[in-house]
Amino acid sequence: MNSSKSAFIATVIVALLAVAAAVFAFWYMRQGSEVQDPYANGAPYRPTRETQEKMLDAAGVLISDNFTIVRLYITRGVDVRKEPYANTDKPLGNTPEDGLFSADSELYQTLEDIESIVDRTFIAEEADRIKNNRLNNGSTYYFHAGNDFGRIYDDKNGRLGVNAAFAEFMFRAHSPDFPETWEYHIDWSGISFDIEPLSDYECRVLVKLEVDGQERILERRMSNYDEEGWRLDKLVHE
Repeated sequence: MNSSKSAFIATVIVALLAVAAAVFAFWYMRQGSEVQDPYANGAPYRPTRETQEKMLDAAGVLISDNFTIVRLYITRGVDVRKEPYANTDKPLGNTPEDGLFSADSELYQTLEDIESIVDRTFIAEEADRIKNNRLNNGSTYYFHAGNDFGRIYDDKNGRLGVNAAFAEFMFRAHSPDFPETWEYHIDWSGISFDIEPLSDYECRVLVKLEVDGQERILERRMSNYDEEGWRLDKLVHE
């Protein structure tokens, strides 16, 4: 797909997600869930209307950015420039010696373009985990069909480089010319969320998603300590 067209589609999807999140922001999700009531042990914290509106706006932006990161690191990746001698066995051509294909995207041209989204969305520990593609024990977190991708994006002479195994898998997974296309198990089209403010600097975020055909409510925390900006504690993804 043309890179500018891909960028436009991604931008539109993220914009629609933000709109959907805003529309459903006040959806009452605690009923029937296993989420504990934060007010059970005393009077609830009650933010000012202005503070609550800021929290809602921040949550909408973070969930939208979270969706972008899921596309970049899990479901779609970034288009890359084909190397010479592309064929059926090597649809992107010969694997570069450094193991990184050059990104072919107008929207994401440097490593900073990708990682700045992660840094503004998550607390430092989670952002580091996502960027380095690892669990707390150091093993790979994001992989498909047994492929161990390692770090997905890296610097390639001042430009954005994409891990060759990840790029090749994504190309095959989304190309009609290959049979190994796969269906993603989360339906983001009906996403909605609610917040439960805990203090001026922390709030619970409840996100409704359809996972494997079943409605799920995923709980996350959103914090804004030292006025550094609101951040999620963990990627919204199951």
